[in-house]
Amino acid sequence: MLKVTPEDPKVILFYDGECGLCNRVVQWILKHEKSKDLFFVSLNSDFAKAFLAKENIDIEKTNTLFFYEFDTLYAESDAALRIVGYLKWYWQWLKIAYCIPKVIRDKCYRVIAQNRKRFTEKICDVSQANQKRFL
Repeated sequence: MLKVTPEDPKVILFYDGECGLCNRVVQWILKHEKSKDLFFVSLNSDFAKAFLAKENIDIEKTNTLFFYEFDTLYAESDAALRIVGYLKWYWQWLKIAYCIPKVIRDKCYRVIAQNRKRFTEKICDVSQANQKRFL
């Protein structure tokens, strides 16, 4: 089991493992990341349930991805934008989205999140080469 301690901090993306769009986004991140610092955890996993319960988050009542970095848990558009820092240099322009007020960013995020299962139905398996980074 993945351990997150002050001595060994992890950067973790919690995503919906049953969502085709979410799976495709994870595969896209793996293709465009600048280093292998990110760990990926399905929200359906026991680890995610226990970890997020400590943060008082009920996974059954949420419709977002979470990004854990340096003892801080981000959600919605903040979580999505934190990912950009782990992508190759040519994707850094996406940080311009921070200029959009958080209220608007989160509203747009919620619309996509509520309709995400309509965008793509097929769930893609992640490559075996990256299995060490998944829980």
